[in-house]
Amino acid sequence: MLTNQLTDDQLLSRCSLGSRSGVSVISIGDSQTGHLLPMLNLLNERLGLGVMYYSTDGINFPSLIEERSTGDFPSDFMEKHQKMLQVFDYYTNRSKPNDILLLSSRYELRWGEYPIPQSQRQLKFTYYDDKGSKIATKDALGKWENAFNTLIERALSKGLRVVIFNPIPTFQYPLPPSPQWFNKLAYARSSQQYFTRSELINHYQKVSDVLKSLQERHSNVFVFDAFGVLCPPPDSRQCLPDSYRDQVHLSTTGAEKMYPAFSSFLLNNFPGIDKP
Repeated sequence: MLTNQLTDDQLLSRCSLGSRSGVSVISIGDSQTGHLLPMLNLLNERLGLGVMYYSTDGINFPSLIEERSTGDFPSDFMEKHQKMLQVFDYYTNRSKPNDILLLSSRYELRWGEYPIPQSQRQLKFTYYDDKGSKIATKDALGKWENAFNTLIERALSKGLRVVIFNPIPTFQYPLPPSPQWFNKLAYARSSQQYFTRSELINHYQKVSDVLKSLQERHSNVFVFDAFGVLCPPPDSRQCLPDSYRDQVHLSTTGAEKMYPAFSSFLLNNFPGIDKP
Protein backbone atom coordinates (compact mmCIF):
# COMPACT_ATOMS: atom_id res chain seq x y z
CA MET A 1 0.00 0.00 0.00
CA LEU A 2 1.32 3.46 -0.91
CA THR A 3 1.52 5.74 2.10
CA ASN A 4 0.90 9.50 2.34
CA GLN A 5 0.10 9.71 -1.33
CA LEU A 6 -2.56 7.77 -3.17
CA THR A 7 -4.46 4.64 -2.23
CA ASP A 8 -4.11 1.67 -4.56
CA ASP A 9 -7.53 2.31 -6.14
CA GLN A 10 -6.78 6.00 -6.64
CA LEU A 11 -3.46 5.23 -8.29
CA LEU A 12 -5.10 2.80 -10.70
CA SER A 13 -7.98 5.11 -11.58
CA ARG A 14 -5.99 8.35 -11.95
CA CYS A 15 -2.71 7.12 -13.38
CA SER A 16 -3.59 4.04 -15.47
CA LEU A 17 -5.19 3.22 -18.80
CA GLY A 18 -6.40 -0.29 -19.54
CA SER A 19 -4.73 -2.53 -22.11
CA ARG A 20 -6.56 -3.87 -25.17
CA SER A 21 -3.44 -5.55 -26.54
CA GLY A 22 -2.38 -7.53 -23.49
CA VAL A 23 0.77 -5.38 -23.10
CA SER A 24 1.20 -2.37 -20.81
CA VAL A 25 3.80 0.38 -20.49
CA ILE A 26 4.95 1.39 -17.01
CA SER A 27 6.31 4.94 -17.25
CA ILE A 28 8.05 6.44 -14.21
CA GLY A 29 10.32 9.48 -14.03
CA ASP A 30 10.63 13.21 -13.47
CA SER A 31 8.83 16.04 -15.24
CA GLN A 32 10.28 14.87 -18.56
CA THR A 33 8.13 11.75 -18.14
CA GLY A 34 5.21 14.01 -17.27
CA HIS A 35 5.51 15.75 -20.63
CA LEU A 36 5.41 12.40 -22.47
CA LEU A 37 1.75 11.91 -21.52
CA PRO A 38 0.39 12.90 -24.98
CA MET A 39 2.60 10.22 -26.54
CA LEU A 40 1.52 7.64 -23.95
CA ASN A 41 -2.13 8.46 -24.68
CA LEU A 42 -1.53 7.78 -28.38
CA LEU A 43 0.09 4.43 -27.54
CA ASN A 44 -3.10 3.55 -25.70
CA GLU A 45 -5.47 4.86 -28.36
CA ARG A 46 -3.71 3.50 -31.46
CA LEU A 47 -1.82 0.40 -30.30
CA GLY A 48 -4.05 -0.57 -27.41
CA LEU A 49 -1.17 -0.54 -24.93
CA GLY A 50 -2.05 -0.15 -21.29
CA VAL A 51 -0.37 2.71 -19.44
CA MET A 52 0.71 2.83 -15.80
CA TYR A 53 2.22 6.24 -15.16
CA TYR A 54 3.84 8.29 -12.40
CA SER A 55 6.08 11.36 -12.37
CA THR A 56 7.62 13.62 -9.73
CA ASP A 57 9.16 16.96 -10.67
CA GLY A 58 12.88 17.27 -10.09
CA ILE A 59 13.53 13.62 -9.17
CA ASN A 60 15.39 11.40 -11.63
CA PHE A 61 14.39 7.77 -11.63
CA PRO A 62 16.52 5.97 -10.72
CA SER A 63 18.75 8.30 -8.75
CA LEU A 64 21.32 8.51 -6.04
CA ILE A 65 20.36 10.34 -2.85
CA GLU A 66 21.16 13.95 -3.67
CA GLU A 67 21.46 17.40 -2.16
CA ARG A 68 21.26 20.49 -4.37
CA SER A 69 23.28 23.63 -3.94
CA THR A 70 19.93 25.47 -3.94
CA GLY A 71 19.29 24.15 -0.43
CA ASP A 72 17.15 21.05 -1.00
CA PHE A 73 18.11 18.53 1.67
CA PRO A 74 18.67 14.78 1.27
CA SER A 75 15.77 14.02 3.61
CA ASP A 76 13.36 15.90 1.30
CA PHE A 77 14.73 14.05 -1.70
CA MET A 78 14.59 10.67 0.00
CA GLU A 79 10.90 11.03 0.84
CA LYS A 80 9.98 11.76 -2.78
CA HIS A 81 12.27 9.10 -4.23
CA GLN A 82 10.95 6.52 -1.78
CA LYS A 83 7.44 7.19 -3.06
CA MET A 84 8.66 6.60 -6.61
CA LEU A 85 10.12 3.26 -5.53
CA GLN A 86 6.81 2.38 -3.88
CA VAL A 87 5.00 3.14 -7.13
CA PHE A 88 7.56 1.06 -9.04
CA ASP A 89 6.91 -1.90 -6.72
CA TYR A 90 3.14 -1.39 -6.92
CA TYR A 91 3.08 -1.35 -10.72
CA THR A 92 5.63 -4.10 -11.31
CA ASN A 93 3.85 -6.38 -8.82
CA ARG A 94 0.76 -6.01 -11.02
CA SER A 95 2.59 -6.31 -14.32
CA LYS A 96 2.64 -9.24 -16.68
CA PRO A 97 5.66 -10.79 -18.41
CA ASN A 98 6.55 -8.79 -21.53
CA ASP A 99 5.14 -5.54 -20.20
CA ILE A 100 7.45 -2.60 -20.81
CA LEU A 101 9.15 -0.36 -18.26
CA LEU A 102 9.81 3.08 -19.81
CA LEU A 103 12.38 5.29 -18.04
CA SER A 104 12.82 8.92 -19.05
CA SER A 105 14.35 11.61 -16.82
CA ARG A 106 16.71 14.56 -17.06
CA TYR A 107 19.80 12.47 -16.44
CA GLU A 108 21.91 15.05 -18.29
CA LEU A 109 21.17 17.67 -15.61
CA ARG A 110 23.24 15.64 -13.14
CA TRP A 111 25.72 13.91 -15.42
CA GLY A 112 26.21 16.21 -18.41
CA GLU A 113 29.19 18.52 -18.59
CA TYR A 114 27.08 21.23 -16.93
CA PRO A 115 23.38 22.22 -16.84
CA ILE A 116 22.54 23.93 -20.14
CA PRO A 117 19.67 26.23 -19.00
CA GLN A 118 21.16 29.50 -17.73
CA SER A 119 18.83 29.41 -14.73
CA GLN A 120 20.41 26.10 -13.67
CA ARG A 121 23.97 26.76 -14.82
CA GLN A 122 25.33 27.16 -11.28
CA LEU A 123 23.46 24.15 -9.91
CA LYS A 124 25.67 21.64 -8.08
CA PHE A 125 24.82 18.24 -6.62
CA THR A 126 26.21 16.36 -3.63
CA TYR A 127 25.46 12.64 -3.50
CA TYR A 128 25.08 10.25 -0.56
CA ASP A 129 24.86 6.49 -0.12
CA ASP A 130 22.04 4.70 1.68
CA LYS A 131 23.85 5.12 5.01
CA GLY A 132 24.07 8.90 4.60
CA SER A 133 27.78 9.01 3.80
CA LYS A 134 28.89 11.46 1.14
CA ILE A 135 29.97 9.91 -2.16
CA ALA A 136 33.17 11.27 -3.67
CA THR A 137 32.57 13.20 -6.90
CA LYS A 138 34.85 10.86 -8.86
CA ASP A 139 32.78 7.84 -7.75
CA ALA A 140 29.28 9.26 -8.16
CA LEU A 141 28.68 8.41 -11.83
CA GLY A 142 29.69 4.78 -11.29
CA LYS A 143 27.44 4.54 -8.23
CA TRP A 144 24.53 5.88 -10.28
CA GLU A 145 25.16 3.31 -13.01
CA ASN A 146 25.12 0.58 -10.34
CA ALA A 147 21.83 1.89 -8.96
CA PHE A 148 20.39 1.98 -12.48
CA ASN A 149 21.52 -1.60 -13.09
CA THR A 150 19.95 -2.76 -9.81
CA LEU A 151 16.59 -1.24 -10.78
CA ILE A 152 16.79 -2.84 -14.23
CA GLU A 153 17.52 -6.25 -12.71
CA ARG A 154 14.47 -5.90 -10.48
CA ALA A 155 12.34 -5.15 -13.54
CA LEU A 156 13.83 -8.01 -15.57
CA SER A 157 13.16 -10.42 -12.70
CA LYS A 158 9.45 -9.65 -13.21
CA GLY A 159 9.70 -10.51 -16.90
CA LEU A 160 9.55 -6.88 -18.00
CA ARG A 161 11.32 -5.39 -20.98
CA VAL A 162 13.04 -2.06 -20.34
CA VAL A 163 13.22 1.00 -22.59
CA ILE A 164 15.32 4.05 -21.64
CA PHE A 165 15.05 7.39 -23.43
CA ASN A 166 18.41 8.99 -24.08
CA PRO A 167 18.79 12.70 -23.14
CA ILE A 168 16.81 15.14 -25.25
CA PRO A 169 18.09 18.59 -26.26
CA THR A 170 17.74 21.43 -23.75
CA PHE A 171 18.14 25.17 -24.30
CA GLN A 172 19.91 28.04 -22.58
CA TYR A 173 17.26 30.76 -22.35
CA PRO A 174 13.49 30.86 -21.72
CA LEU A 175 11.31 30.52 -24.79
CA PRO A 176 8.68 33.14 -25.64
CA PRO A 177 5.18 32.36 -24.37
CA SER A 178 3.87 32.15 -27.93
CA PRO A 179 2.55 28.74 -29.00
CA GLN A 180 3.63 29.30 -32.62
CA TRP A 181 6.67 27.18 -33.43
CA PHE A 182 8.03 29.73 -35.91
CA ASN A 183 8.20 32.40 -33.19
CA LYS A 184 10.23 30.02 -31.04
CA LEU A 185 12.60 29.38 -33.93
CA ALA A 186 13.01 33.08 -34.63
CA TYR A 187 13.70 33.69 -30.94
CA ALA A 188 16.21 30.86 -30.81
CA ARG A 189 18.11 32.25 -33.77
CA SER A 190 18.07 35.83 -32.50
CA SER A 191 19.28 34.87 -29.02
CA GLN A 192 21.75 32.30 -30.34
CA GLN A 193 20.69 29.90 -27.60
CA TYR A 194 20.93 26.78 -29.71
CA PHE A 195 23.72 24.21 -29.89
CA THR A 196 24.66 22.02 -32.82
CA ARG A 197 23.75 18.38 -32.69
CA SER A 198 27.37 17.30 -32.30
CA GLU A 199 27.91 19.77 -29.42
CA LEU A 200 24.98 18.31 -27.50
CA ILE A 201 26.05 14.73 -28.23
CA ASN A 202 29.44 15.52 -26.71
CA HIS A 203 27.81 17.30 -23.79
CA TYR A 204 25.66 14.24 -22.96
CA GLN A 205 28.36 11.65 -23.66
CA LYS A 206 28.73 10.39 -20.08
CA VAL A 207 25.01 9.62 -19.87
CA SER A 208 25.01 7.99 -23.29
CA ASP A 209 27.94 5.77 -22.30
CA VAL A 210 26.12 4.57 -19.18
CA LEU A 211 22.92 3.82 -21.09
CA LYS A 212 24.88 1.99 -23.79
CA SER A 213 26.63 -0.09 -21.11
CA LEU A 214 23.28 -1.03 -19.53
CA GLN A 215 21.88 -2.03 -22.91
CA GLU A 216 24.90 -4.18 -23.71
CA ARG A 217 24.70 -5.86 -20.31
CA HIS A 218 21.10 -7.06 -20.69
CA SER A 219 19.33 -8.58 -23.67
CA ASN A 220 15.95 -7.05 -22.79
CA VAL A 221 17.14 -3.47 -22.27
CA PHE A 222 16.78 -1.02 -25.15
CA VAL A 223 17.81 2.63 -25.52
CA PHE A 224 15.43 4.71 -27.62
CA ASP A 225 17.05 7.59 -29.51
CA ALA A 226 14.65 10.35 -28.46
CA PHE A 227 17.44 12.85 -29.11
CA GLY A 228 17.63 11.72 -32.75
CA VAL A 229 13.89 12.24 -33.25
CA LEU A 230 14.04 15.81 -31.92
CA CYS A 231 17.38 16.70 -33.50
CA PRO A 232 18.12 14.35 -36.43
CA PRO A 233 21.37 14.31 -38.42
CA PRO A 234 23.48 15.87 -39.82
CA ASP A 235 25.59 16.57 -36.76
CA SER A 236 26.29 20.12 -37.93
CA ARG A 237 22.62 21.09 -37.70
CA GLN A 238 21.35 23.25 -34.86
CA CYS A 239 18.89 21.73 -32.40
CA LEU A 240 15.92 24.11 -32.26
CA PRO A 241 12.95 24.27 -29.86
CA ASP A 242 10.05 23.82 -32.29
CA SER A 243 8.82 20.83 -30.24
CA TYR A 244 9.21 22.45 -26.81
CA ARG A 245 7.00 24.04 -24.18
CA ASP A 246 9.97 25.63 -22.42
CA GLN A 247 13.73 25.21 -22.22
CA VAL A 248 13.63 21.56 -21.13
CA HIS A 249 10.12 20.18 -21.62
CA LEU A 250 8.29 18.99 -24.70
CA SER A 251 5.05 20.63 -25.74
CA THR A 252 1.95 18.53 -26.41
CA THR A 253 2.79 18.71 -30.11
CA GLY A 254 6.39 17.74 -29.38
CA ALA A 255 5.36 14.68 -27.38
CA GLU A 256 2.95 13.63 -30.11
CA LYS A 257 5.78 14.06 -32.60
CA MET A 258 7.60 11.28 -30.75
CA TYR A 259 4.79 8.80 -31.38
CA PRO A 260 5.57 7.61 -34.95
CA ALA A 261 9.23 6.85 -34.21
CA PHE A 262 8.56 5.34 -30.78
CA SER A 263 5.63 3.20 -31.89
CA SER A 264 7.75 1.86 -34.79
CA PHE A 265 10.55 1.17 -32.32
CA LEU A 266 8.20 -0.88 -30.13
CA LEU A 267 6.70 -2.78 -33.07
CA ASN A 268 10.15 -3.64 -34.43
CA ASN A 269 11.68 -4.75 -31.15
CA PHE A 270 8.90 -6.25 -29.08
CA PRO A 271 6.87 -9.26 -30.25
CA GLY A 272 3.32 -9.28 -28.97
CA ILE A 273 2.45 -5.72 -29.98
CA ASP A 274 0.18 -5.75 -33.02
CA LYS A 275 0.24 -3.11 -35.72
CA PRO A 276 -2.89 -0.93 -35.78
